[in-house]
Amino acid sequence: MEIAHRRVATVHFTLTGEDGETITSTRGHDPLVYMHGTGGIAAGLEEALEGRSAGDRFEVTVPPEKGFGPRHPELVQVMPPQPDWSGALWLVTHVDLHRTNKVQAFLRFLKEHAQGWCPE
Repeated sequence: MEIAHRRVATVHFTLTGEDGETITSTRGHDPLVYMHGTGGIAAGLEEALEGRSAGDRFEVTVPPEKGFGPRHPELVQVMPPQPDWSGALWLVTHVDLHRTNKVQAFLRFLKEHAQGWCPE
């Protein structure tokens, strides 16, 4: 079955930067599962996946305008480490809403407990 509009697709991928360094990968982890054609992933990747079948392997270069948009260095914020952050994990997720030029940031603090990583 081919990847097509409104079908659920399961994909393994490796994302690399322009220098070829791996940024993230699903190798050794669960694959990406998404509903094709609904804008849940970068438009350039979705276009490259259209019509692909199980077992297909390929490389694609996604330009910023079809990915997550151009980088805006002025929007980068660096959080200095704090002494009480040992054993802590910050999960940062951001959504760039290109059509409205607004950025929403979600930050969640998790602390390691005997039960595992729990919200603080």
